Amino acid sequence: MATSLVRIEVPNALNVEVSEERLTVELSDGRTLSVPLVWFPRLVHATPAERANWELIVKGEGIHWEDLDEDISVEHLLAGYPSMEIQESLRRWLEDRKRRLVPNTEDFRSALHSKLQEAVKQGITYLDINSGEFHREPGGSSGRNNRLPVCCNVMWQEMREGDEVLERPPKGKGASLTIRYQLPRK
Repeated sequence: MATSLVRIEVPNALNVEVSEERLTVELSDGRTLSVPLVWFPRLVHATPAERANWELIVKGEGIHWEDLDEDISVEHLLAGYPSMEIQESLRRWLEDRKRRLVPNTEDFRSALHSKLQEAVKQGITYLDINSGEFHREPGGSSGRNNRLPVCCNVMWQEMREGDEVLERPPKGKGASLTIRYQLPRK
């Protein structure tokens, strides 16, 4: 019985999009490949900014996320392989990540300034920021390393004349704090 090998040309990645649920890769042969994000735990645990910080490697044969120390090859995606990282390695990475990702005052201030600047570029005249949603952007969590009080302090400190508190929690710091920042900033 004779067997023959089929040689398949693997296309290169041209563009990558990562949502909360999917990794989507545009390929050089015109196809778009989309796989569940849960296949890649490091991407699942990443912030939107970390997911967006990718680069193509080896002329598009793979994708690399520097912040996450994650590499994914197009060939493995086409073959339907999820991450092959062992659980112990992922556990160590997550523990190290928790130690590194506790945001501080400057992280929140920088994130708030970026949001306000982006809104100004879009021609928006005001931006409502809710602390419960915003505190997760620079890496805040609802667990033991909750940084919501720090986030709220920054939101209060960054208020200017004309800004308005739309919702104030009883103690002034909580997930319901919502401030309307007038744009452009004075």
